Amino acid sequence: MFCPGVFDSHSAGLSNVLTDCFTNSVKVVNTLDVTYEGSIFAYDTITNTLVLASPSSSSPKDGAKPTAQSYNLNFIKISLIKDVTVTKAAPSAQSATPNNSNPPKGPFGLAEPKIGPLNVQTIQSREAAAVRKELQDAAHVGIGVTKEGQEIYDALRKS
Repeated sequence: MFCPGVFDSHSAGLSNVLTDCFTNSVKVVNTLDVTYEGSIFAYDTITNTLVLASPSSSSPKDGAKPTAQSYNLNFIKISLIKDVTVTKAAPSAQSATPNNSNPPKGPFGLAEPKIGPLNVQTIQSREAAAVRKELQDAAHVGIGVTKEGQEIYDALRKS
């Protein structure tokens, strides 16, 4: 599988292509024929830099257990990329959600919090209280009063 347009900075669908490739493992070959493999960790449109994350091959010293997986990050300029190939596709969006109720949107779709039911009466009462408070605050604003004078009045009113 190939991610077309990833290294073409003039591509109209660059962000869409990267979004499709973001959760996949990819193999990137640069113009010097150096190959990098890993998953796309970040893409910066300002510096046109792609960051690949690949598991570190270093082992812990003295037989100690690793506390967390460590990764190597490779920063690659987009202008130096010759080829990008998907080596391992991520699970499809439809298989990631049960019953296809709400398919995720992009690679971070599963990270979105679920929104539960809302109590409309509570929302309306909060809105009414906020409007009352703003009207009360507006009634205490002096016309033709300097900023410092208004701040003194507000401080005295609060105490």
